[in-house]
Amino acid sequence: MPCCSVACVANGLVNLAFSLVPLLLVVLVLGHPVYATWLYLPVAVVLVAVFCLGVTLLISTWSVFFSDLVEMYQLLLQAWFFLTPIVYPREIVPERFAWVIAANPMTHFVDLFRMPLYHGRIPDPATVAVCGLLATAAFLIGSWVFARKAHELAYTL
Repeated sequence: MPCCSVACVANGLVNLAFSLVPLLLVVLVLGHPVYATWLYLPVAVVLVAVFCLGVTLLISTWSVFFSDLVEMYQLLLQAWFFLTPIVYPREIVPERFAWVIAANPMTHFVDLFRMPLYHGRIPDPATVAVCGLLATAAFLIGSWVFARKAHELAYTL
């Protein structure tokens, strides 16, 4: 099971690496500046990969015991996408809903990528600290749940 989780995250990392090539081409063709802060992206990628590995360990372990969890997770993921400022800027969200955006952990990870890519500056230490904390917490919780249930997985499958 952890090998599958690691394989899923590694697959996403390979996909990201291949996606950066067309991104660079589009940026160059459109004349958008390429900032030196792009060199900060590996830090963001590692933090997101650790967060995703933790979530993957958690969901994959629980999905063995709760068969409908995968379908519910897909629905939750779709809603989570629209609650995360990915295709829209954070600033257009009305003030009364700003707390929803701030409470969303993915908002901080998006900022970790958006600042170096679009704005040409390294994310502030608070954003990096929050992302590091979220990634560590997700990984530790996912690993803990997997380790506690590992002996039951073969019997349940």
